[in-house]
Amino acid sequence: MIFEQSVLQFVRLSRVIEFPTSRMEMNAVANMFDRNNEGYIDWKEFLAALRPDWEERPTTEDEIIHDEVKRQVQQCTCRNRFKVHQVGEGQYRVRKMMPYAPSS
Repeated sequence: MIFEQSVLQFVRLSRVIEFPTSRMEMNAVANMFDRNNEGYIDWKEFLAALRPDWEERPTTEDEIIHDEVKRQVQQCTCRNRFKVHQVGEGQYRVRKMMPYAPSS
């Protein structure tokens, strides 16, 4: 079973189970759990937040490279991000995303 909750669902859950906290506090907690800032908390992020000593480490050179590429892409705060696609072992294609322009 895959565990993935949106940050909003996570905050709402705390209210449903009547956890004694404010919405602002739960938003701060959810943002700490959502380490890659994609708006979802997946199983690995959830475990890593609860157990800082637990971290699934890449083992092969390809996994290390892939993790570093993901980390670098996630740090981008540009309005128009580049898309990165893995095309082979240790090989990536980078494409510029075109801004959305609604047709008139």
